[in-house]
Amino acid sequence: MHKANYIIITPAKNEAEYIGKTIESVVNQSVKPLIWVIVDDGSTDSTAEIVKSYQNRFPFIRLVNRASEEKRNFGNKVFAIKRGFEEVKDLDY
Repeated sequence: MHKANYIIITPAKNEAEYIGKTIESVVNQSVKPLIWVIVDDGSTDSTAEIVKSYQNRFPFIRLVNRASEEKRNFGNKVFAIKRGFEEVKDLDY
């Protein structure tokens, strides 16, 4: 069995339509990540609830909530990714 030596950081805002399929794709890989930080960037749909349902079944998934501005912009994605890196700063990957 291969040891996970990589991480994934995913910013997500209002991705309820696609986040489940994205998670299914990752959890079905033969080598799963050490940790997958999904940063909910202020979603107003069910994105966080969907991620939580997977987080309960797959311990490598970690949901982080981040309040952000209502409109989408590139800067918010950068802040979400930086927030994700805060979660993994002490890991060896």
